[in-house]
Amino acid sequence: MTARTTSGISVALVTVLFQGLILPVNVDAAAVLTERAQNIERALVERTFIMAKPDAVKRGLVGEIIRRFERRGFKLVAMKFVHPSKELFMNHYEAAKGQPFFKALIEFMSSGPVVPMVWEGREAVKLGRAMIGYSSPLKTPPGTIRGDFTLDKAQNVVHGSDSIKSAEREINIWFKKKEMVE
Repeated sequence: MTARTTSGISVALVTVLFQGLILPVNVDAAAVLTERAQNIERALVERTFIMAKPDAVKRGLVGEIIRRFERRGFKLVAMKFVHPSKELFMNHYEAAKGQPFFKALIEFMSSGPVVPMVWEGREAVKLGRAMIGYSSPLKTPPGTIRGDFTLDKAQNVVHGSDSIKSAEREINIWFKKKEMVE
């Protein structure tokens, strides 16, 4: 293998970085690597659905929830202040239908206004869930949103998507594409 250089990066190094893909010598390896790194970074950027629940709105915690996501480096791409119908929450929490807590959940969620939001960032779903904490106040550590503000398991301040698939579903329930900024 020759050690010719292109923009200061050897062809041998480029071959290793591209896992055996041999690039022509006239290719600007630095530009190719930069583009590849940008593509990888874009692939890691996700959107997640976060909702401040009625207890968070009533207790004045919406700003704190937003502040924590902004300080973590997430980008707010959609948000509204609404008092949705029970039917909307039944659609949102469809996976919980049939569970013993379902009726109480729908009653609580429709008891007052909520603030649904879409946040964008690297691994937004996973990191968003980590920032929120567990549903149970006894299990979630201080420093998480629920760990710092939850009073009981039912009124746990905030909802966050638990997977990329559920994030896409929930975002589509609450927001039209034109309501989100790029």
